[in-house]
Amino acid sequence: MFSPSDPLARAQKILIGASVLLLGLAGIFGVLNLSKAKKLRSTATDAAILRENAEQYRIKKESELKGREAAIAAAQAKLTERDAKTVASEEQLAKILNEKEA
Repeated sequence: MFSPSDPLARAQKILIGASVLLLGLAGIFGVLNLSKAKKLRSTATDAAILRENAEQYRIKKESELKGREAAIAAAQAKLTERDAKTVASEEQLAKILNEKEA
């Protein structure tokens, strides 16, 4: 039908060759894109896990801090109670000393 030296046959071969080359490049870029998407998904998952771990750590530290604050408040209440008892004892002692002097 067409001879090998026919310009139309040559153009068809070039067009088919270019199409195959571009199809191959598209396949390569597709594989690279899948690899990149997989890596991105993995990175996003890792970031979510790290964020969750950081949140749990923060909550744990806050609860520890609240526990410490409660312990400090209890210790301060005991000190206040002791101070009140000390003041009452000192008043009784002063009263007793005043009665002995009188």
